[in-house]
Amino acid sequence: MSVSESSGTQTVTAQFSLSCCLKKASFQKLSDQTNISNPLPPFLCPSFPPYLPLSRSLFCYFALSPSTSNQPAPAQIGQISSIVLGLPSKGKVKLGQLDLEGALIARDRVGIQDFVLLDAHNSETAFLDNLKKRFTEDLIYTYIGTLLISVNPYKELDIYTKKQMDLYMGVNFFELPPHIYALADNVYHTMLSEANNHFILISGESGAGKTEASKKILQYYAVSCPSSTLLDTGDAVGGHILSYLLEKSRVVHQNHGERNFHIFYQLVEGGEEDLLRHLGLEKDTKRYSYLVQGECSNVSSINDKNDWKTVKNALSVVDFDANDIEHLFGIIASVLHLGNVHFDGDTKGVHVQVLHEALTFRKIEAKSEEVLSPFTVDHAIYARDALAKAIYGRAFTWLVNRINESLENKDSERKTVIGLLDIYGFEVFFVNSFEQFCINYCNEKLQQLFIQLTLKAEQEEYEAEGIEWEPVQFFNNKIICDLVEEKHRGIISVLDEECMRPGDATDLTFLEKLEEKMGNHPHFVTHKLADKKTRKSLERGDFRLLHYAGEVTYCVVGFIDKNNDLLYKNIKDVSAQGVQSRIMLVMCLSKNPIVQQCFPVTEGDSRRRPETVATQFKNSLLRLTEILTAKEAWYVRCLKSNDNKQPGKFDEVLVRHQVKYLGLMEHLRVRRAGFAYRRRYEVFLKRYKALCPATWPHWRGVPADGVEKLVQHLGYQPDEYKMGRTKIFIRYARTLFATEDAFEICKHELATRIQAKYKGYRAKGEFRKQKEAATKIETCWRGVQARKERERRAWAVKSYLNRLKDNLPKTVLDKTTWLTPPPVMTETSEILRQLNTRMMVRKYVRGITPQKKAQLQQKIVTSAIFKGKKDSYPSSVAVPFVDTRINEQDINMRVLQTIRHERIKYSVPVVKYDRNGFKSRPRQLILTQAAVYLVEEAKIKQRVDYGDLVLQCDHLFEALTKLAMTANKQNNIKVVQGSIKFEIQVGKEGGVDFSTGRLTWIRRTLSMRSLSSSSSMWWERPAAPPVASSSALSVWSENMFTATQTSKSQFLDKARVAREERKGHKEKERAATQIQALVRKFLCRCRLQREISDAGSTKRNALSIFKIARKLLFILSKDDKLRFEKLCRIILSSMDVENEPKVWYVSLALSKDLTIPWLKQIKDVLWVSCEFLKKLKPDILQDNKLVTLYLTMLITFTDTSTWKIIRGKGEALKPALNRICENIMGHLNQKGFYSVLQILLTNGLARSRPSLSKGTLTAIFTLSLRPVIAAHFSDNLLRSFLLHIMSVPAFISHLNTLTPDCMVTMQTHDLFRKFVLFLSREEQCLDICVCLEGSHTLCLLGNLIQLGYFNVKVLEQEAGHFVKDLTDMLSYCQRYVSQKKSNLTHWHPVLGWFSQTVDYGLNESMPLVTKQLQCLWGVPVICTLFCDVLSKKLETQDATSLPPPPPSSLQNNLPVKNLFKRAFQKSASVRNILKPVGGKRVDSAEVQKVCSICVLYQTALTTLTQIRLQILTGLTYLDELLPKLWAFICELGPQGGLRLFLECLNNDTEESKQLLAMLMLFCDCSRHLITILDDIEVYEEQISFKMEELVTISSFLNTFVYKMIWDGILENAKGEKLDLFHSVHGWLMVLYERDCRRRFTPEDHWLRKDLKPSLLFQELEKGKKRAQLLLQYIPHVIPHKNRVLLFRNIVTKEKETLGLVETSSASPHVTHITIRRSRMLEDGYDQLRRLPVNSIKGVIRVKFVNDLGVDEAGIDQDGVFKEFLEEIIKKVFNPALNLFKTTSGNERLYPSPTSSIHENHLQLFEFVGKMLGKAMYEGIVVDVPFASFFLSQVLGHHHSTFYSSIDELPSLDSEFYKNLTSIKLVCHELIPGGKTMPVTNENKISYIHLMAHFRMHTQIKEQTAAFIRGFRSIINPEWLHMFSTPEVQRLISGDNAEIDLDDLKKHTVYYGGFHSSHRVILWLWDILSSDFSPDERAMFLKDTGDTLGSVLRGFFTIRKKEPGGRLPTSSTCFNLLKLPNYSKKSILRDKLRYAISMNTGFELS
Repeated sequence: MSVSESSGTQTVTAQFSLSCCLKKASFQKLSDQTNISNPLPPFLCPSFPPYLPLSRSLFCYFALSPSTSNQPAPAQIGQISSIVLGLPSKGKVKLGQLDLEGALIARDRVGIQDFVLLDAHNSETAFLDNLKKRFTEDLIYTYIGTLLISVNPYKELDIYTKKQMDLYMGVNFFELPPHIYALADNVYHTMLSEANNHFILISGESGAGKTEASKKILQYYAVSCPSSTLLDTGDAVGGHILSYLLEKSRVVHQNHGERNFHIFYQLVEGGEEDLLRHLGLEKDTKRYSYLVQGECSNVSSINDKNDWKTVKNALSVVDFDANDIEHLFGIIASVLHLGNVHFDGDTKGVHVQVLHEALTFRKIEAKSEEVLSPFTVDHAIYARDALAKAIYGRAFTWLVNRINESLENKDSERKTVIGLLDIYGFEVFFVNSFEQFCINYCNEKLQQLFIQLTLKAEQEEYEAEGIEWEPVQFFNNKIICDLVEEKHRGIISVLDEECMRPGDATDLTFLEKLEEKMGNHPHFVTHKLADKKTRKSLERGDFRLLHYAGEVTYCVVGFIDKNNDLLYKNIKDVSAQGVQSRIMLVMCLSKNPIVQQCFPVTEGDSRRRPETVATQFKNSLLRLTEILTAKEAWYVRCLKSNDNKQPGKFDEVLVRHQVKYLGLMEHLRVRRAGFAYRRRYEVFLKRYKALCPATWPHWRGVPADGVEKLVQHLGYQPDEYKMGRTKIFIRYARTLFATEDAFEICKHELATRIQAKYKGYRAKGEFRKQKEAATKIETCWRGVQARKERERRAWAVKSYLNRLKDNLPKTVLDKTTWLTPPPVMTETSEILRQLNTRMMVRKYVRGITPQKKAQLQQKIVTSAIFKGKKDSYPSSVAVPFVDTRINEQDINMRVLQTIRHERIKYSVPVVKYDRNGFKSRPRQLILTQAAVYLVEEAKIKQRVDYGDLVLQCDHLFEALTKLAMTANKQNNIKVVQGSIKFEIQVGKEGGVDFSTGRLTWIRRTLSMRSLSSSSSMWWERPAAPPVASSSALSVWSENMFTATQTSKSQFLDKARVAREERKGHKEKERAATQIQALVRKFLCRCRLQREISDAGSTKRNALSIFKIARKLLFILSKDDKLRFEKLCRIILSSMDVENEPKVWYVSLALSKDLTIPWLKQIKDVLWVSCEFLKKLKPDILQDNKLVTLYLTMLITFTDTSTWKIIRGKGEALKPALNRICENIMGHLNQKGFYSVLQILLTNGLARSRPSLSKGTLTAIFTLSLRPVIAAHFSDNLLRSFLLHIMSVPAFISHLNTLTPDCMVTMQTHDLFRKFVLFLSREEQCLDICVCLEGSHTLCLLGNLIQLGYFNVKVLEQEAGHFVKDLTDMLSYCQRYVSQKKSNLTHWHPVLGWFSQTVDYGLNESMPLVTKQLQCLWGVPVICTLFCDVLSKKLETQDATSLPPPPPSSLQNNLPVKNLFKRAFQKSASVRNILKPVGGKRVDSAEVQKVCSICVLYQTALTTLTQIRLQILTGLTYLDELLPKLWAFICELGPQGGLRLFLECLNNDTEESKQLLAMLMLFCDCSRHLITILDDIEVYEEQISFKMEELVTISSFLNTFVYKMIWDGILENAKGEKLDLFHSVHGWLMVLYERDCRRRFTPEDHWLRKDLKPSLLFQELEKGKKRAQLLLQYIPHVIPHKNRVLLFRNIVTKEKETLGLVETSSASPHVTHITIRRSRMLEDGYDQLRRLPVNSIKGVIRVKFVNDLGVDEAGIDQDGVFKEFLEEIIKKVFNPALNLFKTTSGNERLYPSPTSSIHENHLQLFEFVGKMLGKAMYEGIVVDVPFASFFLSQVLGHHHSTFYSSIDELPSLDSEFYKNLTSIKLVCHELIPGGKTMPVTNENKISYIHLMAHFRMHTQIKEQTAAFIRGFRSIINPEWLHMFSTPEVQRLISGDNAEIDLDDLKKHTVYYGGFHSSHRVILWLWDILSSDFSPDERAMFLKDTGDTLGSVLRGFFTIRKKEPGGRLPTSSTCFNLLKLPNYSKKSILRDKLRYAISMNTGFELS
């Protein structure tokens, strides 16, 4: 919701809009609108909220008839119900959309919707806190019961839409959040249901939103009421307007910033030429006195011409005919003419002569005679204004009556009404007059009515519900109403009596009558009746009333006149018509019918005195009260959130003030006196039934019983609630809060359950749908796959199976020849392979013989036993087994005979080893079916059927296999590694160890001795070479036939070996693949190189180029630069061929099959080109050529303009090809094309000299602009262009220099405007700044500024956006600008210490960027931006009338002009002096524009710290800018700039900050200008400022700085000095220093008259900070003598602290020194330099001796130290000593640069400093004139920010200062390497400053430091802060002054026999008065400027012994010592003259 400035007056407009529509059916239907039109004639109300807005109280009511169609639609009900439950209906519901109870869950954040529920309802702080919480969340409405509080947010809120209106229709008042629609709807439906009348009272201050509230109510009724023929929108049948107290005074007078009533301006500005000519008016509002008093006749926010059309249309709507309109405007014109006094006659109006007499004579009636008495000037003006007010006021009343006639209700059956009363709230101003008295009286009456009606409504509700009524304690303001309105005793009655009584009734007599009649009234106070404390706050012409809302003090001045408001009788008679001698025409018979009705004849004849204004107002108010009492009241209280209409700001002080004066707390207390919350049982139960199991989910009984059950379950205490007939009443808000919190918890639980059920239902449904869909998809997919599978299998049958048939393996062992199947045949192939294998195996098996089968069976057994266990097993596989190894003939017959019954299965020779000694014995091993026999040659040695054997056999595998198969015990053979154990005997074991070697041998160990004879051994004898194997042993024991298992470790080893083997195979395969790839790649590159070379030498078609490019892109690497370069050249050459389409590379884009591959290829080629561009350095020749090549590629293929294919018939292809180019461009942009261009531009331009050629730069610019143009300058592309192109250093500068055509292109496309508008959006500007680091942001700034410099016209049109953009970017950089170096900062050549990362690669280009930035303060830009200021014409005056220039000073009177003379010397126009006059509104567009510009430059000064001097110099180049800016400042505000800026200091608003920024800029620039101008330019030529203007400015600054310090507003919250203070104080001190050197201000100009020194000293003693700051910063506001006195007091206090003052109990320590007069300096230096500082500060006695050491006689030792000090100072400051030198012009002292010739010169300087400090410490005046620059260093002024070395240089050497402008004097290096640097225009200013600094600081740095060290050891430097440099010189040397001999005689004390009548004394006074000239007398007296008096120079010493005593102005007491009794007067005269001239002589102390 936004409220305009004239909110109060628009209330009438809004109300009248509906009223007019009641009559006219042609009014546009409002149901589709959110804003009401405004047909009310705007002349009815003034433009701005007046300070005396009595005309605002208008009461509008309209009749409404009942209707039945008021129920909301079902959808609306459902939506409302969902909101009530706290659940979202359509999306998420905001807290502001919840009902009263639902919003309590967030009360900690958004407060409470109804203040009645506020727990701390008596706390004003809690009240405000709740308002602020809601305001912060944009919840501007809050209830107090049925009263609505509205806080103006000053911004649009989306809460007034048609949807919102529908939401509130027919809804219970508390069912939805507080809203004005809820109030309006409740009023309407209450009227319908109860058939009674209602009114809505809207009150609040101006700007609080009363008018908007009225509009919203009327809009709601217009939309929500049932349709009828009236309004086409609502059921309104009539209306009536009541007016109260039109503010007629505004017709003749307006305060500053106010306008008159609208109609005057609309008539003059918008009236037709014929109408104005007819009325005698001109089209210029400034020509009419009544329209210019507020000095704001033209307001940017008001369009008077358009409003004039609205007025005429509105008059036609309310049935005004042309004659009525003409007569009405004639009356308006006559008022304007009256304001000008002299006006033309009108035959239709009043005769000129008659009116002339009426306005200049007063009719006095005495009995039957009438006498015309002439008026005074004031009376005549009063008469004129009274007539104007009467005419306008009565015309206004006539108009309202006429409108009411049009709105009259014609339907007598429908009489119920709703009234809208818009009235101003309580008023409390700084000065409250008659108008505020009336308004506050009205509010007092309405408050009385408000309380009565509220209590009445409460009581009625209690009685209806059967609740016992409890009396409410409240403040009854009837006593105040009676005080005002009581008959014969009230204030109004007393006022009327004073107005009507004869005699001189004045405002003060009225006040006396009030004191007399109401002296004892408790609510009435005056200055006379008040107590002592209260009297201080009351003036003698004031009285104070204690209203209900607080105290208000009224000033009685004007009460009598304003209450009368009567016309002199003869003025009323002016309108009578009739031709008689000296009989005037009377208005009552005028031809104008409106005038006739306004001034009836009976009134002219009536002698009855009309009612006074107060009585009229009282009677009207009584009638209004009667009307309101007969109606039901509803209230809206409007509050302003802040005075500045700033969105989102909540001013607690202002709101608290309004809450108090609107009586909101009083109303809340009345409402809370009973029960805080009440609801119908149905509503309460419906909401909270879930909290009780008995009521959830449904309550079937009576609602009251259900509520009773519910509250009992919740534990309500009896005193917490009451049960009414239809409602429950809850007393405490906390009870409701607890209930709501419980409901919130319960609601979440219920919601969770509901959500779970619902989600489950939804999830099941979704699952079913998804399952069905998946099944369908699977079916289709499987069908597709099956068909594909069928096709693949068909192919397999045709190809694979046929080939496989011819390539089957031939043998079973062939594992490699099987064909590799396709993937689809893998499984089938494996099955076929297995079948084939089985077939071959079957075939093989069928061919095996029985013998071979037996062999295989044996081999299988052998494999099962030994495979993987014996290393030698693989070699044995191929050796076939034999049936036996021993033939039967080789076996002994006896053996055969023995085993004849057993069949021999196998026999083999073996070696048996004995168990005893392991002796080998040859044996035969024979296997039979029954046993194994070990046979010797002739006998069976042993039958083996038990025990262990150790045997050796050469056929181990064969023998063991035969043995196992025979015994059928294959699993009982165990292979053991390393060693075996065997049983020698039962219970005794033996062992055999095996090791590997070349020979087979057996060694017996000790353990073998116990082997039994039953042991045997198997041993394998390996083949040659015979090697014994540790794994070759097999043991066959008794346990041979038990099961064994394979070792786990063996399995793991086996797996590891296999894995390593596989890994090795894979690595070999990979290596082979890589080798193949490298070889193939090499071969491919070779072939490709040949193809590229061939293509370059011969013409290739496009397809071959395409293939070559495809190959190259496939193998492209970083080593292919040369190949890629050749490829690019080939492609480009193909594009240049004429008339051969097949050769053109781009022709492939037209091929159907190659379009997409070609497009992909060209994108890849172009992006590779971009990748190479990023790595190229344009400053290298070869790289520069490649840059050109790749840019040509990009240029060629991103635009079709060079393609030959589109020529001729190919023109039709251009649109399609253009789209291809756009596609290519889009692809490059996505890849980072702009980043590539940025890198290339930065490499080529970020240097002092660019390395890019004109063509290259043009190409880059063209490429960068193409995407932007193609995208129609979209935001994304503009952002990229700004980020990557415009941020290149000095880009625009290089474009302008190298390629001017590109600048023309930018202007053609209006890029500057687009950039400015794009950046004007805050989020875009912030995004750009965040993406760029500091240096690049600065580069972007420079380019934008220079672009604006070249586009001045666009800059002028978009100045506002341009200024905002630059300010935002500079402000962003300013965040990271630091004042000092740290670990987190980096040095930047423009920004200084910068806390962001700095790209040091850009430093080389920073000088160019700086030149771009300089355009911002160049003349064209300044003239464009400050056009409003510079266009102001300064009034001129004759030069002859100017005062003569002030006399020049001795110090800086330079006969020449310096360097800056040429820069600033222009003929200054002679003009009037500019002084603060005021009159310009600060919220006007002009002021806002100038302020924003000043903010820009001020931000630049604080951000661009290293070029600050350049900025200031540029801003001061135009001589007229600063004076006109000062003139602009003088016009701001009602009374000129000072008060306005002082108010801004206390307002933390954006507007105030901008105004202060303007002042800061003016101060900084002015200070800079005055600093660099010499005295001739300032005082004589008066460049820029006249002397009188400088006086005015200095007065302004002096007051401003004083107020800042005294009011404590010179620091921020962190205790840091405000930048504003530094600027203003710096400018002030520059002017003050100028004035000190050469005076231009009047006497006592700098002093503050309102600051008493005594008060300041008191605050200093108390340690008050402001007093200390005042002395620190602006001590000159205190008189110099007071500061000297303060200085002396400080010294005295220190002496007392150090014990250097003699007291009654102690004496100070005395230091004695002995001095020889001939060696005074040497002896003094030797004795005093070793003394401690405190001793030097103490008492020093000097004893003079001669060269022989004898004391000098006759000398008063008391005063000798003074003589010693003066003499020693005179010696050391003698230039001949070469410690000090004198300046060239005025012989002033400063340290000598060559003082080092003295061996201990620095110690001497320190000693001299101490001696001078001692002189000042003791108050001894010494005649030592110092150079001002040296004193500035002593005081520390050279460290201040506004100190300038060049400014002080003339005080050192004026000739040198002159020569600096043209001669370079190279004596020393001012900077390292300075001797080799030439002085140029660029560094001239820096050189001058450096040279000045060298001469005055650097070369005497050590001497100055030593002097200062000694001086400050005596004088605390803080003591001298209160003195300027010239004042310190006065403190040291004093001033020559004329002696007041009479005063000197009066205060002279004589000793030693002298007296006032002594002859010598008489001669002395006579000589001084008669014989001495003024110059000679002045030699006696040196004025120190303090109250201690003066010093007689030379030999009279004037001393003050008691600081507290009174001293004369020109002398103090002194005595004459050793004054000889001269015999002649002439001798005394000569002695005195000699003493004066030689500065010697006898002591006079």
